[in-house]
Amino acid sequence: MKASAQQLVREYQALKASIASAQATSEPDDEEGQSAFATLGIDADKGLKRAQRLAQPTPPGPAPPPDLVSGINTTLAGVRDDLKKLDEGQPPFPPEQARLTIVTSPVLARSLILPLLQARFADAAVRAQPGGHGWYIASADPLISPGALVRSAEADAYKPLLAGTADLIVSDQPPDQQVRAAFAQAFPGADPDSRANAEVIALDAIALLGHPNRTDDPVRELGAGRWGAQAEAAPALQRLAPTLALTETADPFTAVLAGPDTQAVTFHHQWQPNLPAQLLAYQPSPKARVLKPSAFSIATEDYALSYRIRAGWSPGSRPAARDFVTWITSEAGQSAVTAAGFVDLRLDVEAGADPVILAALGAALGRDVTSAHRYSTNLRFALNRAALDLKTQADLNRLPPSLARDFPDGQVVILGFTDNTGGSGVNCPLSQERAGNIAERLNQFGIQAAAAGLCEQLPVDTNDTEAGRARNRRAEVWVVKP
Repeated sequence: MKASAQQLVREYQALKASIASAQATSEPDDEEGQSAFATLGIDADKGLKRAQRLAQPTPPGPAPPPDLVSGINTTLAGVRDDLKKLDEGQPPFPPEQARLTIVTSPVLARSLILPLLQARFADAAVRAQPGGHGWYIASADPLISPGALVRSAEADAYKPLLAGTADLIVSDQPPDQQVRAAFAQAFPGADPDSRANAEVIALDAIALLGHPNRTDDPVRELGAGRWGAQAEAAPALQRLAPTLALTETADPFTAVLAGPDTQAVTFHHQWQPNLPAQLLAYQPSPKARVLKPSAFSIATEDYALSYRIRAGWSPGSRPAARDFVTWITSEAGQSAVTAAGFVDLRLDVEAGADPVILAALGAALGRDVTSAHRYSTNLRFALNRAALDLKTQADLNRLPPSLARDFPDGQVVILGFTDNTGGSGVNCPLSQERAGNIAERLNQFGIQAAAAGLCEQLPVDTNDTEAGRARNRRAEVWVVKP
């Protein structure tokens, strides 16, 4: 009996150590979990004291009642079961041991970042944090072992990067002037818009939804009427399109079936052709093209409700951050981006051109042009400058191998465009300069390219907002077969 009691003491002591270890890895802000661990500790203490009394030497006498030993064993089994249930909800590693911390919005976390982490790290096991604040990604991969953390933040994703509490942020918004100034102060000599600290990793768009039998008239004012949207998506949709008047709906794809005038809004990555709602075309200004979101119109950013998804890191970020972004922008990573429903960065081509385009191509090449192909990129510039933006720098590296593969004998023409903030005396030379800037860079790769400027013609967005004007300041890549 004494031997059995001593074994019970050892088992209770081991159980108390297990409880302490599990509590140490629990979320300190999880009051319910901390309370449950405290209760388990009290129960284990009671059982341990009873077992210790039973194991103490006693004068000869009758054996302890069987129900006493049985009760101690029952308590031990019960505490073990409760610990197992509680421990199943605990993180697989202490948060401070994570070797990669990513901060992003809830929508991007679930739809893009978690799938990308699981594609990058084959053994990745995802577990939600208590309270819905983020996710643990457990992995034995040497780069991030024991794992990574993904934390959700609806707004101001750059704040934890600046504070040094995140290695990587993924956002649907570029840094504003305040963030740029804070970044330069926190990391002297570093630029959040440089490819040394950021990359565009994918593209997406707002999709406008209507009844399947709705007339095909384009949407011209986003503020006209209310748009049904999922509650989780609403903050991001409002951030991307502030003029949208949103009302909560459980499923935007079926909400529009209520009648021909009902409408809803969601993200393009959630769209599937077999869904009951139809995609509505959008025309942001009378001179802009009427477009529906597609892989090509989003990739070129001609569809005015498209947007970029950026990854950003700092000079203080751990190596796993840059490694993960490098993988995302690789062929394997971009395939995973596509599998998640987003538009990837790989360059595609599409045939067909506006007569104005064909005329400009012909003038640049000195011959008649009746057909041409366009690449799925708009090369963009800063205000009143020929400086290239973040995505353009990366696309220029993608263009040479794509051109060599698709059109080894094709004639390349870069067409430049401006917004309408200057007169033709300013815009036409500027559009030519921008096209020439791109052509010169391609020439450095051994690709002969002609250039032409179309001033402020063929806008893709409104010139009434800075965001719209930024889209209109662009260069397009066209190829004419010999």
